[in-house]
Amino acid sequence: MWRRIITWLIISAFLQVPVASQRLCKDSLPLSILLNPGFEDHGDCNPNWRGEGGVIDGNSSAVNINVPYWHPENTHQFIRYYNYDCRRTFGSIFAEDFGILDTGFPGIPDGLNSRGLISIEQYNFGFDSYLPENKTDKRYIATCLTSPLVSGKTYGFAFRFGFGRFNPNYNDVTGFWASPSPFQVGIFGRTDCPAFPIDRPASLSSGCLADRGDWVQLGTVTLRGKSKWVPGYIEFIAPANISSIGVGPSCAYNENIKDTFALYYMDNFVLSEKENFAFASIAALSGNPCSGNYVLQAPVYENATYQWYKDEFLLAGATAQTYIVPDKPGAEGNYFVNINLPNDCFVSLPYAIKLSPVHNLSLGSDKILCDSVALKLHATLAGVSSYHWQNGSTDSVISVNSSGTYSVTATDNTGCSNSASVNISFNDCHNCKIVFPGAFTPNHDGMNDIFHARLLCGHIPLLYYHLAIYNRWGQIVFNSSNPSEGWDGSYLNTASPENVYVYAGEYSFFDGKRESVKGTVTLIR
Repeated sequence: MWRRIITWLIISAFLQVPVASQRLCKDSLPLSILLNPGFEDHGDCNPNWRGEGGVIDGNSSAVNINVPYWHPENTHQFIRYYNYDCRRTFGSIFAEDFGILDTGFPGIPDGLNSRGLISIEQYNFGFDSYLPENKTDKRYIATCLTSPLVSGKTYGFAFRFGFGRFNPNYNDVTGFWASPSPFQVGIFGRTDCPAFPIDRPASLSSGCLADRGDWVQLGTVTLRGKSKWVPGYIEFIAPANISSIGVGPSCAYNENIKDTFALYYMDNFVLSEKENFAFASIAALSGNPCSGNYVLQAPVYENATYQWYKDEFLLAGATAQTYIVPDKPGAEGNYFVNINLPNDCFVSLPYAIKLSPVHNLSLGSDKILCDSVALKLHATLAGVSSYHWQNGSTDSVISVNSSGTYSVTATDNTGCSNSASVNISFNDCHNCKIVFPGAFTPNHDGMNDIFHARLLCGHIPLLYYHLAIYNRWGQIVFNSSNPSEGWDGSYLNTASPENVYVYAGEYSFFDGKRESVKGTVTLIR
């Protein structure tokens, strides 16, 4: 284990990384079985090209570049390559003050820890609605493996993923090239090793790689961020002996990409057997996608201190070796931890938490309604395969018009189930009224000291209430919108004299119809 760490430290020490981009805690990873995993080895690049590098296997001498072992998946698409040594002196996408109008692409986020990188893209520009997944233009980088992944073995694929940065001076064009968040990345495999890029028909160049017939999706991860690098990690079991891999957009719809060109940066591809990642892996002590209730544990090191993050955001106060993930909406994401040792500091692999859609099943709070007007109860959730209500209905929405307890059980496509219920009470609100006494005696004897409303239907909550009390000169001596509050017979902290006072109020039950009430009350001392 430590031999892998030391080897990685030696390699990192010889990487000439820009000083401004060095990280406080380094990525600590095993050696990759991929060749040229950081895209450092490359042919001549063109600093005048707006991408500051070139197009891998491009068909133009002005932008064509060779990056050994890596290719676009097919001849109808291309992969852009960028290198810090190819940067321009003005308007560089590597610079903090880059100009979007000069480069055409979102800027490379701060924190680059190598010199070479590539971008992946997904197009849905010029369409008013979402294209079907298999018609969307998605682009992939591919390579052949020196030896196949073994069927049945578990592997890990770690990488760095960059959400492009935009210059705030050019917000008017950010809808053209963008890096929408979240985005789902996939790794794909095939059993043979063709000559990439494949000269396939244009009709087979759209959609994800799995739509093209000779690839299988090995695993995916959803990443979130804005103008920054985030760590990515996908764990998968090889379904066969895999001889080549492709990386890019997953087979999900990535529905937040509409009428735009989405471009993301990727770097440092590390593919290795799962056991080689163990020293940097987070473990789940409890929890699962069906029920949530995750408790995560960082790798154990003597004299270590910890700081947890979610999607690159620091979690305040999360400095223990374990972290309890809040079981509430928004818990999904990628969790990782900085591990600080007396003479070292490194970042764990991210742990991706994805909850079943049924985890969020709810019919809302209990309801008390006026009249028996049909009410619709919605249990609809994306990814749910079946519903079962207490009345036998299998629809996602039912109508109810009588009082009772209604419940539903939802099951998703993976077999996770959850149940929810709600109490509904229908009432005749038309015969319910509010009444007030004709007199009260605020003498602090504990009997009839407070003038307040009395609800004849106390079990039906009010939707609206307001009461004002006036003295003989028209001054408001009491004013309240709370039916549980009453007048104690004082005004400006002074006891009001015996007299007849006028009150006026309005109220409504859940039918929303407002009723007025007026009268007089005699204050007796």
